[in-house]
Amino acid sequence: LGVSDREETNGAMTSHEKSKQKSSALRYSIIAATSFATFFCLRPLIYSYFQQSPTFRHLPDLNKSSFYGLSLITAVGMTGFVLHQVARSIYDGALYKEHNLDAVSVLMGYLLHDTVVNGTNEYDFWFHHGVALAVGTSILRVPTAEPLISFALSVEMSSIFLNLRYFLFKLHMDNEPIYDMVNVAFASTYFLTRVIGIPCVYYAAWKYFNKDFKKA
Repeated sequence: LGVSDREETNGAMTSHEKSKQKSSALRYSIIAATSFATFFCLRPLIYSYFQQSPTFRHLPDLNKSSFYGLSLITAVGMTGFVLHQVARSIYDGALYKEHNLDAVSVLMGYLLHDTVVNGTNEYDFWFHHGVALAVGTSILRVPTAEPLISFALSVEMSSIFLNLRYFLFKLHMDNEPIYDMVNVAFASTYFLTRVIGIPCVYYAAWKYFNKDFKKA
């Protein structure tokens, strides 16, 4: 091939990559929008269930509790996804990354719903969700970092016990042994997945995907 032919080939490849990137962006946007709509419809159902439940109808703030219930469902779902990815990776003998970016899109839809609909005035809430949405959006722009996403999503494990802790406390079960067990589980998973896990994930991402992260 001559110089002009190579330039045309490179140009075609660049055009193809841009088209593929736009297609991926559209896919993730649709998944995130569908996720937002699903959570938007699901929360009133949780609220209605709490109203009718002999146990949960005595909660002091059913509206706030419904958001905790939604968070619990999301955390369980994400943890199940992570465990599936880990099990598949062990079975295949290599990191399994299928649908990792789809899972991030689902989580972005949840976070966006929680941010828009919750309407809380707590600054730590806005800071947490703002950072999470920014990081999630960046990840979607760095497809080469996809193998690490399963490890990043493992942080949702601690959210399971955080939400259970909330419900146990509000149901006046904080003197029960199960409350102490949940506290230990929360502290353990929080330390392992967030305090230790997240810095490790970011280090690996920066070391192996530095160029892509700079572009994002």
